[in-house]
Amino acid sequence: TVDLMLRNICSLTDTNVLYMERGPLPKTIHLDWKGMTAGTEAAAKTETMWADSPGKWSEIFDKYETFYRNQKDTWWPQPVSQDGMRQRLNIPEGKKIVLFASQLDNDTSNFLNAPLHPTNIDAFSWLLAQLRARDDVFVLGKHHPMDHQGPEAFQACVSGMGVWTTEENLDDCMSVADHVASVNSTVLFEALIHRKPVLQIGRSILSNKNIAYEITSLEHDHVTSTIGDWLNAQAFEERINRWRQLGASMASECLYFMDEDAYPMGVQNCEDMAEYLAKNAEIGSTDGVYPANYQVMNDLLHELRRAERFNEHQRYIPREVLGDPVFLDANVSARRCLQLLKRKLMRELGMK
Repeated sequence: TVDLMLRNICSLTDTNVLYMERGPLPKTIHLDWKGMTAGTEAAAKTETMWADSPGKWSEIFDKYETFYRNQKDTWWPQPVSQDGMRQRLNIPEGKKIVLFASQLDNDTSNFLNAPLHPTNIDAFSWLLAQLRARDDVFVLGKHHPMDHQGPEAFQACVSGMGVWTTEENLDDCMSVADHVASVNSTVLFEALIHRKPVLQIGRSILSNKNIAYEITSLEHDHVTSTIGDWLNAQAFEERINRWRQLGASMASECLYFMDEDAYPMGVQNCEDMAEYLAKNAEIGSTDGVYPANYQVMNDLLHELRRAERFNEHQRYIPREVLGDPVFLDANVSARRCLQLLKRKLMRELGMK
């Protein structure tokens, strides 16, 4: 909530606000005057506005992609890479390997920009239902390394269609995958660098640019067509060309790279970011608005935590939150409480 307090103070004092967050690529910082993740200026731009990326930055981003493919860094610590994953997990030959990368349900990007499914396991279960009739697909599920909830529910979902792993390195999973799916994980950006067709089930900077194969509604014909195009890599080279334009444009405008090994390629680095901040401190924007639904989410969680403090044995979610008083016994996880809260919030905001 500290960031919310600071944003509100800045708004009241007419102080310029610049959003700084982890970038979509490992070891990058994304600066934006308008918002976060799918609410950024970069996200708002459509594919036609990327057509004139400077040639210099296209060359720099091509070099960065080559550099990235030859190392194994990602945003989160990974299990040690091991040979023989295909044999170890009994991944069959001759099938399309679909990698699903899970996320943290209470992560800002996941919560704000996943209107179709309240949790990752809901999104995963939905995807499995779409693929169940196919006999040419094997699903490889990758547990988020910072998700300390057990993997049992995911493992039960994928049983008979694939495997769910907590012990494999992301780079190893990427190397065997033919297709990659997620709600809006940064893994989708990494997959594009590895030239894998990506299915996005939520919203991100990739939205509305015809780069990812996007699920934007649960309408049957849209879902069937989009998943079919994704598995068949329909017009994939065109999508990769648009991805390269997006990467070059972001590298030139709003992405700053923290990996010193990437500096020789000419990317913007820490010194460039400091110079940009100093130059723009007085001429920035106050137009950016912290997402209203995140403010509501914080209010709801505050109510839940307050109720928990007064009652050790039951979690009481107030009437004004869920519409009716709901008592959850002590065995119900905080994760389930969050699911209920999010469903209520999505209804309140008209998110379908």
